[in-house]
Amino acid sequence: MIAITGSSGLVGGALSNYLSNINHVNLVRESTYPSKQRITKQYEVIDLEKSNSIKVLDKYKDLILIHCAAKIPNSKNSFQDCYIDNTIIDKNIFDYLQDR
Repeated sequence: MIAITGSSGLVGGALSNYLSNINHVNLVRESTYPSKQRITKQYEVIDLEKSNSIKVLDKYKDLILIHCAAKIPNSKNSFQDCYIDNTIIDKNIFDYLQDR
């Protein structure tokens, strides 16, 4: 199982799209936004800002996690807000992997 964070973004979306077209690859996508990429296989959506939601990955025995998620500043999010959100996301991922 491959879990890709940030799959609605430029890098994560392109990687998700590429990997979804390879046989025997299953994806778990993290996103609160619809993907701009066309994903051809089923996936699960998790919110990495909520530490409990990442535990959905527990059901996958062999897991490869590729972390491409990052919030970027825009008209709704300041640089400071993005810094805090990205810190929370990274901490949740690292804490989860450390306990796994």
